[in-house]
Amino acid sequence: AAPLSMGLLTKAGPPAWHPASPALKEACAMAAKVCGSRGVNISSLAVMYSLSQPQLGCTLLGMKDVRQVDIAADLAVRFCGVNFNVVSNSNERCNMHHHSDNGAILDQVLTRRERMALIELLDPNSGPFATVSSNGLHRWDGKHEARKFWLLVDGLKKDIADNERKR
Repeated sequence: AAPLSMGLLTKAGPPAWHPASPALKEACAMAAKVCGSRGVNISSLAVMYSLSQPQLGCTLLGMKDVRQVDIAADLAVRFCGVNFNVVSNSNERCNMHHHSDNGAILDQVLTRRERMALIELLDPNSGPFATVSSNGLHRWDGKHEARKFWLLVDGLKKDIADNERKR
């Protein structure tokens, strides 16, 4: 997993060329503001959310300086001793983490402020991702962009072949 989603889940936001939809970029910017208003770092929350997913075998982070390495290491240390075999039975946890059943894992590492920010972010009715989740704009896996690229390549190949036949 790439928990920062190429900058989407950072305070600074993604680069201009990011392939996500404008709606998803705006939802992520709103999420960063929600986290900031609660004194929570959205990037740290995203990393911990990703690390709490036992089904993910690997979490990849890009770090530009030693400070970011230290922050990532501090977040990883919070998972030392975490029981990844626990299952959440609480309705609050299930609602809080409707995408997966990792609430019990997160309960072991999140502070109260982080937990409250996550609840607000994941609220399916009023959270910053509610609209993009309901209309499918939350996905930006690149498949659509790759498909457009290959259609363009196929079109260019056809144009070249047509031009060669005309000679």
